Amino acid sequence: MAFDATASLKQIMGHMQESGFYSQVDLGEPMEAPTGDRMHGAVYMQRSAVPVVTLGGETVEIYVAIARSYRNALRVPQSDSEVELIQADAQVRERLMEDFTLNASIRNIDIAGEYGEAMRSEWGRVDIGSTIFRAVDIVVPMVVDASATAAP
Repeated sequence: MAFDATASLKQIMGHMQESGFYSQVDLGEPMEAPTGDRMHGAVYMQRSAVPVVTLGGETVEIYVAIARSYRNALRVPQSDSEVELIQADAQVRERLMEDFTLNASIRNIDIAGEYGEAMRSEWGRVDIGSTIFRAVDIVVPMVVDASATAAP
């Protein structure tokens, strides 16, 4: 049976919402600039792959999600935004490592990169609807066992 990542993404969203840093956390990559003074979040899929097929034809799959935290880059003082992003990033990553199976929706988060891609944070700026945001993306590689069988 094909893997449906929806429950896993919603579990990641829940960890972000429970942190208290975000005014809202959306499912899906943002296309319009959010308004308001607080931090926003988004959780969406980046890619998937099959790095392993067993001799029996069962797969090990990797589904990579992005947990994005972002805040208007023009907000002053900028140091406040940077500190808040640092704190949110640390707290969300900690929550994800503690919920290693995302409430049993996956085998595990590939924290150390056993299948090639480790959980990590990437910092930068993103343009959403002609507004520049300071952003941090937590890359969340999820390991899923045997959701498909390769034909012999």
